[in-house]
Amino acid sequence: MDRLVADLLALLEAERAHLRRGDLAAAAALIPRKTACVEKLERKGITRPIDALTEAAELNLKLLDAAKSGVEAARDRLTVIRDGVTTSTYSERGQRTRIAAVRPELERRA
Repeated sequence: MDRLVADLLALLEAERAHLRRGDLAAAAALIPRKTACVEKLERKGITRPIDALTEAAELNLKLLDAAKSGVEAARDRLTVIRDGVTTSTYSERGQRTRIAAVRPELERRA
């Protein structure tokens, strides 16, 4: 196997380890090195997909998608906690009325 392919595989494995630990910053720090490897492969004329690289990249993509979903879910949950949940009810005349959530206030004690 070409040394560049082996280097890129090692980078993808390192990225996977960072993603599994939730260290997105460390995973992102590998991007310039991965890009450089891909550019070197292209300059050497190796442009066809290599099965091992494809599999490793697809696995990392799944981990990135899961991390993205987790971050979005956490953001949405924090928004609900911050803003509260608005509830609706009906008046005696059958008109819909919104009841705004009361924002919790922090109680500071000395």
